[in-house]
Amino acid sequence: MISAFDVAERLCAYNAVLFDIPFMQLQLQLPDEIVDSWLHKLCDPFHSMKMCFGITCKLDKMLALNGLECKSATGLQAIEMANNGEWQALVDY
Repeated sequence: MISAFDVAERLCAYNAVLFDIPFMQLQLQLPDEIVDSWLHKLCDPFHSMKMCFGITCKLDKMLALNGLECKSATGLQAIEMANNGEWQALVDY
């Protein structure tokens, strides 16, 4: 996964600046240089809304407003899927 993120031209994730990337850095013991390179190519709508407009919304709301299918589970359920080895359900999420 790290090498895939390293070679990706662009990364896109919702709330990755404040949650996913710091979590990954901590759990995978990643150096700041790697994380900084990811942040420079990251598109994070949650963070953009927060910085530009001082507001945020849930991912499901943003998906619905754009006519896209909502998530199939909650973040807590996603953690349970991973703990249970339910990889396809996690991918679908």
